[in-house]
Amino acid sequence: MVARYLDNKLPKSYKILNDLTLYFEGKWVQMDHVVVGPTGIFVIETKNITGNYYSDNMGWLRYPAHTIKGIPVRNYRRVVISCPQEQSLRQKKSLENYLLGLAVKVNNAIVIPNKECKWNGGPKDKKAPVVSLSGLRGFILKQEQNLDVQQIEAISTKLLGLGIKMKEY
Repeated sequence: MVARYLDNKLPKSYKILNDLTLYFEGKWVQMDHVVVGPTGIFVIETKNITGNYYSDNMGWLRYPAHTIKGIPVRNYRRVVISCPQEQSLRQKKSLENYLLGLAVKVNNAIVIPNKECKWNGGPKDKKAPVVSLSGLRGFILKQEQNLDVQQIEAISTKLLGLGIKMKEY
């Protein structure tokens, strides 16, 4: 859904890479989407989840734990998912490390495509913004870094060095 959205909503000057994996600091780091274009480089983590989420010291707390059409299900139990923002920051750091020497900033975000999910904000929002699917295009296009065609090509070539096929949109 997010790959299709990026394909349909971003200008043709943007290149999109889906499902990229890098080895960084002894672990594999998987990225759902990497976008390279005039406004910069973006690593985007997709969380297709439902529910009402709050920041928690263990990750993201879902409250109430389960709902059916917005009505809480009995027998509430605490449900916490790993923090997508921590995941996004690790993805950003691994991509910056991989692109070392190209002097570019990597932007990161978590996108929630499901309209039945609400993120209520938390302390990591400035370092790892959470956006809706409909807000993703604006998030990408409003960034201030201006990459020229040669820079976009150099970055794309470096990413293609990973052996991943990149599709231009």
